[in-house]
Amino acid sequence: MKPQILLIVGIVSVIFISGCIQEGTLSAEERECEVKSDCLEKTCFTMDCINYSCSYSEIIPCCGNGICEEVEAYSTCPQDCPKTYKDSLEEAVPGINEYPKLEQVFVDLYADDGFSKEEADFMKVGLKMYKEKPELKGYPKEALLYLMSRSGGPDFYDAEFFNQTLIPLAEEIAGGKEGLEAAKAIYTWVNNEMTYGRFYYPYITPKNILEKKRGVCTEYAVLITALSRAAGIPARFVGSVGLIPQGLAHAWIEVYVNGDWIAIPSTGVMDYDNDKVIEYSDLKAFENNRMVDVSIRSPYYITSNHRTDITFGYNNHIIQQMIAEVEDMLKEKDSMEAEEKLESAKNKLLLWEKEESTEKRNDIGREAMEHLLKAVAILRDGIKEEEVQVAFLEDFPIFKHVWSSNEEKIISKIVTSGIIETAELENPIAVWENFQETLNGANPKVLYLFDATAEEKTSIGFNNDCSGVDFCMIRAIDELIKNEGLDTKLNFVLYWLDDPEKIDFLEYGDIEPVVNLIKLFHENALDFMIDFIGAVDSVKDNVTETSFYLPPKFEEEYTYYIGAIGPFLKEGDEYTGGYAIRFRMVIETSIGELPLRLEIDNKPGGDGFPEYTNLIIVDELGNVLEPEGEDGDYYYSVCPSEFVDLDPGQNLIIEREGDFVKIIETGEF
Repeated sequence: MKPQILLIVGIVSVIFISGCIQEGTLSAEERECEVKSDCLEKTCFTMDCINYSCSYSEIIPCCGNGICEEVEAYSTCPQDCPKTYKDSLEEAVPGINEYPKLEQVFVDLYADDGFSKEEADFMKVGLKMYKEKPELKGYPKEALLYLMSRSGGPDFYDAEFFNQTLIPLAEEIAGGKEGLEAAKAIYTWVNNEMTYGRFYYPYITPKNILEKKRGVCTEYAVLITALSRAAGIPARFVGSVGLIPQGLAHAWIEVYVNGDWIAIPSTGVMDYDNDKVIEYSDLKAFENNRMVDVSIRSPYYITSNHRTDITFGYNNHIIQQMIAEVEDMLKEKDSMEAEEKLESAKNKLLLWEKEESTEKRNDIGREAMEHLLKAVAILRDGIKEEEVQVAFLEDFPIFKHVWSSNEEKIISKIVTSGIIETAELENPIAVWENFQETLNGANPKVLYLFDATAEEKTSIGFNNDCSGVDFCMIRAIDELIKNEGLDTKLNFVLYWLDDPEKIDFLEYGDIEPVVNLIKLFHENALDFMIDFIGAVDSVKDNVTETSFYLPPKFEEEYTYYIGAIGPFLKEGDEYTGGYAIRFRMVIETSIGELPLRLEIDNKPGGDGFPEYTNLIIVDELGNVLEPEGEDGDYYYSVCPSEFVDLDPGQNLIIEREGDFVKIIETGEF
């Protein structure tokens, strides 16, 4: 038995020694770890030491892996997740994320500007009001946009003044009244306190207006709008280009109460029955129901250039005039289909006159006008109703021509921040994209565009809106039709403000020359002005004299001139009196009887032409248009647009004289 026992022990010993030899093949230097703590820590990984080697397993989700995962956000994982507008807003206005509806309103209003301190201060006031007035939580977003906007007229509100002065004042004026009755009390107070008369305000703000308590309808409307908002009533500034037949430009207010926008007078001009509300009966009695181009100021000051006109809400004369036009056409040509469209429009007009809501009247008016324009197409173009599409130019966004530094050319672009994606107000980009989709899908035989204008209100510039008839948009629509290869004929119906009995029916051939001129203007006028400004600046900077030739025509066909505008001279925010000079190029032409003005006084994209305070203009007779002032601080006491007019077809001599630059008209052609 003993030899057997020894054999077993020997076998076990061999196995044990063999195992020790295998593990011992890794020297101490070769071993990665003895225990887990020996392993190098890695972000977003667990670690362990297995067989003297470090083992790692990825943690998902995990902050720090460079991926912003679904459950993460900037607030919880800033190293992986980029800061969003809402993150920036939460930093500027702590606690706003507890109120998602108001949070989105603030993003839509202010995100494009990065939530400046002034905006943050104003939003904090708005958040406080939102907490204190529970009813606001049930308001639609459109109403909240106007309530929370700093833009309540031509200029912006000051947060501190709004909070410390306007809110207490509005509460005192309202005296416990709410809604419409509070708005009426504010209207009464403003009219009792203000003195009617023109007064120059460098900035038309509630603070400045309350200090002077003087102004006209604009100042009254700005103050009533601000005080209404301070009382927690959504309010918006409304204005008209003119009223027929009086030709009165006016401003008033709309307040949101009981689920609708109600028109409130500013000075009482449109309130015929003195009940402090503007109703259809007021417009009819005052013969002001012929208003055109009534526009509501957008709450988005970053996109204040897109159209928000509500023409038909205040106007039935256009519809009545179109009814008369269609009736005359039916005397010349029978059409059962056109007669049906005419009757539909007449029925809509009856509904329009019974409706109290401005916005609902606007919808009804649009429907009536669409029926009438389709009747016109049936009679004039010999087509069926389904073969015509109708569009209103005032519904479209404003097109501008902006400078593209990458492509070094001017391109067409809709003016918008690109941020307003969820707003209940019409998104300018969405309007244009929906129109493209509808037009492509329908491919109508005829597209009728409608617009209303005053005879001298059409002006097109690089950084200015296409006021009056929006030929920039007409050009864009024409390019869309051609680029998509559509077989659509473009027609244009124009209602005249200055001649309310006149409606023009134009075909595209009638307006094509103007569209082509706009294209030439945008492509070539900028280069011409840059050359001219360069000549002036060269004398200012490094040479003593040069000359610049003004060719007799622009593009060998169109008459132009070099004029100027006069930016106010200011120190900080204070107007110091007088004007600087900024040159501009102006082309004046016409389409039929419609005067058209194209002008450029700025580079696209916000890079303005320089403003001068050291220029002296000398005409060809030697008359010096010398600015006022002394010791190198010279300025023009009246706006240079009244006297700077450099005629084309001559050489200009530009010379330096001390600290001044002289521009001398030679009259030499």
